[in-house]
Amino acid sequence: MELYACGFNAHNQLTFNETREADPKDIPQLRRLLSAEYIDILFTGWSNLVLDVDHVLKLNGARLDGSSTSPNYSTIQNIQKENAPEKEDVRTIFGDHTGVLGGLNRTGKILIFDPEHSTFKPHNPPGPAASKTHLSIAGNGKVATCYEESYSDPEAPPLSSGYGIRKQSVSHHRSTRTIIHEYLSLDDFLQHHDLGQSGTEEIPALAHKEFILHCSPRQLVANQTAFTFLDDLGNVYTWGDGRHNHLGREITSATPASTPGFVESLGGIPIRKVVSGGWVTAAVSRDRDLYLWGGRPGEGQWIRELPHSPARVDEEGVEEDVALANVDGGVDIVDVAVGDGHVVVLTAEGKLFAAGRGGNGQLGCGGMEFAEAWREMQFEEGDASDKSIVGVFCGPWYTLVLCRIKR
Repeated sequence: MELYACGFNAHNQLTFNETREADPKDIPQLRRLLSAEYIDILFTGWSNLVLDVDHVLKLNGARLDGSSTSPNYSTIQNIQKENAPEKEDVRTIFGDHTGVLGGLNRTGKILIFDPEHSTFKPHNPPGPAASKTHLSIAGNGKVATCYEESYSDPEAPPLSSGYGIRKQSVSHHRSTRTIIHEYLSLDDFLQHHDLGQSGTEEIPALAHKEFILHCSPRQLVANQTAFTFLDDLGNVYTWGDGRHNHLGREITSATPASTPGFVESLGGIPIRKVVSGGWVTAAVSRDRDLYLWGGRPGEGQWIRELPHSPARVDEEGVEEDVALANVDGGVDIVDVAVGDGHVVVLTAEGKLFAAGRGGNGQLGCGGMEFAEAWREMQFEEGDASDKSIVGVFCGPWYTLVLCRIKR
């Protein structure tokens, strides 16, 4: 596999060599960073990047230990796994604008990142609290977590097999639901998590807010001010800051901005993936259509495909909650990523297109200007016919592209 990148590189997070660059430059076209048998992108922050390279976690970019001695930045830093059993391996990583803060292991237990020793450590105290399937931190510092729970539901229909109804007593009917907790900050979440495992009976409210959705979780993502939840059936729910169409849905007394509300515009459209960044959220359907919503009013430049962009409103004559995007004449979209002001898509034909902020080269088209409409991205080395693109990812002001070499 090969990893390519373009865009913001002030902290050497896109520099993969043995010598740290004293004055790293932004990258205006997709440049090859490294090759390996296996590569996965786990965290894309402002100043650092975490990769799984051949099943070894590596951190690139700014130093997280607060050291002010030279060199201020490390090029590649191995993240050790603390001699933990395999179940303690990091599955997902979370962080904010300051960098990596922690992760979840394969069983959903919380791990805290120790920057001094470049290590993930299990959060103490250990206990029986429910494992977190997902944890996401918004740009405003709020934290949302969720986990799946099976419970006895006397009103649920009997479980069905392929050959009719199973004989089953009402008391054994099981249903699945997702418990979502929202916290004011990561510290608030960790303190409440500790209280929830302390064994005391008198415990204050364990979360700032709690929501229950009768479904199974698939994704939980955040941008600057909003959270987006995707269930296993492809339904999308949003909550957070209800201004400026950030939630992609109507705000009513029945479904206020502060609670998860179903995105009606996507009703009946099974969604496969959601991503969110800056003030924009994107969704790709199972039928390979791309949907966008959000934006940041007050800016002089807009991505044209956003539902409230002046150009789209002038042309369509109506403001929508969610816009069906048209990329390269309406081709199928297989992947999408969102940064802080830019959107990148991968088409079924293997082409890459980007729109939005380009001041650091994150659009990968050679220029450094804003692009209202989609522009095709370019590889620095030219012809990309020998590559099969398998995924796109965005940091705030940079873009990553993961490829396989055609044999």
